[in-house]
Amino acid sequence: MAARRPRRNRGQALRRRIGLLVWLALLGGGRSTVKGQVVGPLDRSQRSIAVDIVAGQRLLNTNSGGFSEFVSPSISIARPLSRRFEGSINLQPALLISQPTTQPPTNDREVVWAAALDVGLRWYPAPSGWKWTPFVEILGGVLGARHRVPALGTNFNFHAQDGVGVILPLGERWHPFVVARWYHISNGDLGHRNPSWDYWSIGVGGKLNFTP
Repeated sequence: MAARRPRRNRGQALRRRIGLLVWLALLGGGRSTVKGQVVGPLDRSQRSIAVDIVAGQRLLNTNSGGFSEFVSPSISIARPLSRRFEGSINLQPALLISQPTTQPPTNDREVVWAAALDVGLRWYPAPSGWKWTPFVEILGGVLGARHRVPALGTNFNFHAQDGVGVILPLGERWHPFVVARWYHISNGDLGHRNPSWDYWSIGVGGKLNFTP
């Protein structure tokens, strides 16, 4: 009888994303040029702050973890690493997660308060002349919750986000944006159980550029 494969460490996905963050940051540290001209939408002398509301729902709700959804405000402070790459620190101070309270899941539910802190990297692939500014981002960090998330998981979790979005050519100071993200929560096998969750989410907010 063939030996059973060891259980896959759910924290590997987060570690791969952190490694990708570091690699992209090193890649983005140089200047983007075309025939000697600097291109890209970012001004390296500026900083930015962004505020948005993000809401999400589990990608699958048929397994043992049950159905779940969340909503949270998000605050981000960022600085350009090059004309196309931007590093950021992201805070979700009031992340509210609706989840089942029992296992197997029933109609009994609870709302759990949590807070999350991420580091992120955002790539702007379009040239500076575009009015609509698309971006791709990757984030990784930690999440602390008042109760276990999921109910049979742990109070402390790692989480990762991958997203695509666009900054709209509206507003004089604050520029609105929309972003769609994949959101992963896992304790990285630090607890007795690791019932990781995957969400899809939508964020809507505004970004303010300023010179320090």
